[in-house]
Amino acid sequence: MTVTFQSNIDAFNRALSDYLAVTKLSTQEATKKQAGNFALLLNRSLKRFTPSKGSIRKDRLSALKAGQGVKVRESVLKQVYEKLGVISDIKTKQLGVLRRGKFKRSVRSGGKRLSIQALAVKRELNLRESGRGFLPFSAQVRSLISRLPIKQGDQRSILTDRANRYLTRIGFSIDEDKSTVSFDWGLNKSSAQVAKTLNKPRQQQVIATALDQTRADMMNYIRARQARAKWKLQTI
Repeated sequence: MTVTFQSNIDAFNRALSDYLAVTKLSTQEATKKQAGNFALLLNRSLKRFTPSKGSIRKDRLSALKAGQGVKVRESVLKQVYEKLGVISDIKTKQLGVLRRGKFKRSVRSGGKRLSIQALAVKRELNLRESGRGFLPFSAQVRSLISRLPIKQGDQRSILTDRANRYLTRIGFSIDEDKSTVSFDWGLNKSSAQVAKTLNKPRQQQVIATALDQTRADMMNYIRARQARAKWKLQTI
């Protein structure tokens, strides 16, 4: 899945054209600057969808107490098993670890003795909790945009998370006097989760609002310089 978005693009580009008329920046510099401003506003706006700290863990623990389960990903199970050296008892088929030559079905963690399954659930919940800011982080690309070199052709920069998973690709294309900055989500499995969320109506509205805010900031700057301009501005 990829994110497609066209709302308000034409109005934004008209404002950018007028912005160029009253600034000393080149087309490429102005494009980069306003793309960076848009990314900053989008990052801030997407934070409203971030669950409060501890809410994910609290919700799942309540579900456990109510008799519901927690789905633990295979990758998480593998991490826990490898870290602890988990083995299976030949007779009982139960999972445990060898400690001083003895088979133990639980290990000490955080001052408590927990079963292997409980440790796997704990790890799963920790990962879910740490990923609660996943969506706004995917738009935290302003610094990446600012570092893209201004030269002919296509430039690319990739945002990854702490686990080195690819989230967002930023593209900067220059063809003669034209320049374009692109935001690409959904180009792999991890990024597809971001793309799926960004394609929802509420998130699409957030993107539109961030774009409108960026355009409004440009128009405010244009109006401040209007008295000194010697030509009619399209957006005024």
